[in-house]
Amino acid sequence: MEGTIKSAEEIAALFKTARKFHTDTIMALLKEHDNERGTEGRVAFIAGKRMGSAPLRNYAKRRMREAAQRSRAPWSGFDVIFVAKERLTAASMEGIEKDMERIRLETSATRRID
Repeated sequence: MEGTIKSAEEIAALFKTARKFHTDTIMALLKEHDNERGTEGRVAFIAGKRMGSAPLRNYAKRRMREAAQRSRAPWSGFDVIFVAKERLTAASMEGIEKDMERIRLETSATRRID
């Protein structure tokens, strides 16, 4: 993933202002960004301590990254934060990919995502 959101301030701001989408395995926070940075989207993956040990959280983030890559996230013009839910580690990869696709389709209803 080329465009990542690394700043804690930007992540905190997105938690306050972004639209939230919930699925069984993922919560996604999406916000259209201004065109100062161009049209490239950015992404962050979060697995909180509530999920369990560090290896389990890393596993959850790897699974989200793989599913995001398959669904071509981050989408042009959007900053996206994917937050793992507890069910993610037990879910099938196909289920996670379907959730990512559902999020993509819900956002495309608002604005076209390439």
